[in-house]
Amino acid sequence: AKKLNGGGDGVVRVEIGDECVALRQAVSGQQKAIQDLYSELEEERNAASSAANETMSMILRLQTEKAELEMEARQFKRFVEERTSHDQQEILALEELLYKREQTIHSLTCEIQAYKHRLMSYGLTESEVEGDYDFPPYEYPPLK
Repeated sequence: AKKLNGGGDGVVRVEIGDECVALRQAVSGQQKAIQDLYSELEEERNAASSAANETMSMILRLQTEKAELEMEARQFKRFVEERTSHDQQEILALEELLYKREQTIHSLTCEIQAYKHRLMSYGLTESEVEGDYDFPPYEYPPLK
Protein backbone atom coordinates (compact mmCIF):
# COMPACT_ATOMS: atom_id res chain seq x y z
CA ALA A 1 0.00 0.00 0.00
CA LYS A 2 1.23 3.39 -0.85
CA LYS A 3 1.19 6.11 1.64
CA LEU A 4 0.57 9.58 0.38
CA ASN A 5 1.91 12.47 2.32
CA GLY A 6 0.20 15.72 2.70
CA GLY A 7 1.92 18.47 0.77
CA GLY A 8 0.75 21.15 3.11
CA ASP A 9 -2.16 22.03 0.86
CA GLY A 10 -4.80 20.95 3.42
CA VAL A 11 -5.81 17.76 1.58
CA VAL A 12 -5.78 14.61 3.68
CA ARG A 13 -4.08 11.73 2.01
CA VAL A 14 -5.26 8.18 2.80
CA GLU A 15 -3.61 4.93 2.00
CA ILE A 16 -5.28 3.04 -0.85
CA GLY A 17 -5.73 -0.12 1.27
CA ASP A 18 -7.52 1.80 4.01
CA GLU A 19 -9.69 3.46 1.39
CA CYS A 20 -10.77 0.07 -0.05
CA VAL A 21 -11.67 -1.23 3.41
CA ALA A 22 -13.67 1.90 4.14
CA LEU A 23 -15.47 1.65 0.77
CA ARG A 24 -16.23 -2.06 1.34
CA GLN A 25 -17.64 -1.28 4.77
CA ALA A 26 -19.74 1.54 3.33
CA VAL A 27 -21.03 -0.72 0.52
CA SER A 28 -21.74 -3.50 3.05
CA GLY A 29 -23.65 -1.06 5.27
CA GLN A 30 -25.58 0.24 2.26
CA GLN A 31 -26.44 -3.34 1.19
CA LYS A 32 -27.59 -4.17 4.75
CA ALA A 33 -29.75 -1.01 4.80
CA ILE A 34 -31.19 -1.91 1.38
CA GLN A 35 -31.91 -5.47 2.58
CA ASP A 36 -33.58 -4.11 5.74
CA LEU A 37 -35.71 -1.79 3.60
CA TYR A 38 -36.69 -4.70 1.32
CA SER A 39 -37.66 -6.77 4.38
CA GLU A 40 -39.72 -3.88 5.76
CA LEU A 41 -41.33 -3.36 2.35
CA GLU A 42 -42.22 -7.08 2.17
CA GLU A 43 -43.76 -6.92 5.66
CA GLU A 44 -45.81 -3.88 4.62
CA ARG A 45 -46.92 -5.65 1.43
CA ASN A 46 -47.96 -8.71 3.45
CA ALA A 47 -49.82 -6.55 5.96
CA ALA A 48 -51.56 -4.64 3.15
CA SER A 49 -52.45 -7.90 1.40
CA SER A 50 -53.82 -9.35 4.63
CA ALA A 51 -55.85 -6.20 5.29
CA ALA A 52 -57.19 -6.28 1.73
CA ASN A 53 -58.16 -9.95 2.12
CA GLU A 54 -59.92 -9.22 5.41
CA THR A 55 -61.70 -6.25 3.85
CA MET A 56 -62.85 -8.32 0.88
CA SER A 57 -64.02 -11.05 3.23
CA MET A 58 -66.00 -8.51 5.24
CA ILE A 59 -67.45 -6.97 2.07
CA LEU A 60 -68.57 -10.41 0.86
CA ARG A 61 -70.08 -11.21 4.26
CA LEU A 62 -71.93 -7.88 4.33
CA GLN A 63 -73.18 -8.39 0.76
CA THR A 64 -74.47 -11.83 1.75
CA GLU A 65 -76.20 -10.42 4.83
CA LYS A 66 -77.68 -7.61 2.74
CA ALA A 67 -79.02 -10.08 0.18
CA GLU A 68 -80.55 -12.20 2.95
CA LEU A 69 -82.17 -9.14 4.56
CA GLU A 70 -83.52 -7.96 1.21
CA MET A 71 -85.01 -11.39 0.54
CA GLU A 72 -86.54 -11.47 4.03
CA ALA A 73 -87.96 -7.97 3.50
CA ARG A 74 -89.50 -9.01 0.16
CA GLN A 75 -91.07 -12.08 1.78
CA PHE A 76 -92.44 -10.00 4.64
CA LYS A 77 -93.80 -7.39 2.21
CA ARG A 78 -95.50 -10.14 0.18
CA PHE A 79 -96.95 -11.62 3.40
CA VAL A 80 -98.27 -8.20 4.49
CA GLU A 81 -99.78 -7.57 1.05
CA GLU A 82 -101.47 -10.98 1.06
CA ARG A 83 -102.70 -10.45 4.62
CA THR A 84 -104.02 -6.99 3.74
CA SER A 85 -105.80 -8.37 0.69
CA HIS A 86 -107.34 -11.15 2.78
CA ASP A 87 -108.41 -8.68 5.47
CA GLN A 88 -109.97 -6.42 2.83
CA GLN A 89 -111.94 -9.37 1.46
CA GLU A 90 -113.09 -10.23 4.99
CA ILE A 91 -114.15 -6.62 5.60
CA LEU A 92 -116.12 -6.58 2.34
CA ALA A 93 -117.81 -9.87 3.26
CA LEU A 94 -118.72 -8.55 6.72
CA GLU A 95 -120.02 -5.29 5.25
CA GLU A 96 -122.16 -7.33 2.86
CA LEU A 97 -123.53 -9.39 5.77
CA LEU A 98 -124.22 -6.21 7.74
CA TYR A 99 -126.01 -4.68 4.77
CA LYS A 100 -128.16 -7.82 4.34
CA ARG A 101 -128.97 -7.82 8.06
CA GLU A 102 -129.99 -4.15 7.93
CA GLN A 103 -132.15 -4.92 4.89
CA THR A 104 -133.77 -7.82 6.74
CA ILE A 105 -134.43 -5.62 9.80
CA HIS A 106 -135.95 -2.94 7.57
CA SER A 107 -138.08 -5.52 5.77
CA LEU A 108 -139.29 -7.02 9.07
CA THR A 109 -140.06 -3.54 10.43
CA CYS A 110 -142.20 -2.85 7.37
CA GLU A 111 -143.89 -6.22 7.78
CA ILE A 112 -144.63 -5.44 11.46
CA GLN A 113 -146.17 -2.11 10.44
CA ALA A 114 -148.31 -3.88 7.86
CA TYR A 115 -149.53 -6.40 10.46
CA LYS A 116 -150.28 -3.58 12.94
CA HIS A 117 -152.38 -1.79 10.33
CA ARG A 118 -154.11 -5.04 9.50
CA LEU A 119 -154.88 -5.69 13.18
CA MET A 120 -156.16 -2.14 13.56
CA SER A 121 -158.40 -2.70 10.53
CA TYR A 122 -159.94 -5.62 12.46
CA GLY A 123 -160.88 -3.24 15.27
CA LEU A 124 -157.97 -3.44 17.71
CA THR A 125 -156.79 -0.20 19.25
CA GLU A 126 -153.29 1.11 18.77
CA SER A 127 -152.37 0.28 22.39
CA GLU A 128 -153.63 -3.27 21.91
CA VAL A 129 -151.61 -3.57 18.73
CA GLU A 130 -148.50 -2.18 20.45
CA GLY A 131 -148.82 -4.84 23.14
CA ASP A 132 -149.71 -2.45 25.98
CA TYR A 133 -153.05 -4.21 26.47
CA ASP A 134 -153.25 -6.96 29.10
CA PHE A 135 -155.24 -9.81 27.70
CA PRO A 136 -157.29 -11.75 30.24
CA PRO A 137 -155.85 -15.13 31.15
CA TYR A 138 -157.32 -17.96 29.20
CA GLU A 139 -157.38 -21.56 30.28
CA TYR A 140 -156.38 -23.76 27.43
CA PRO A 141 -157.65 -27.32 27.36
CA PRO A 142 -155.06 -29.93 28.33
CA LEU A 143 -153.10 -31.53 25.55
CA LYS A 144 -153.70 -35.19 25.00
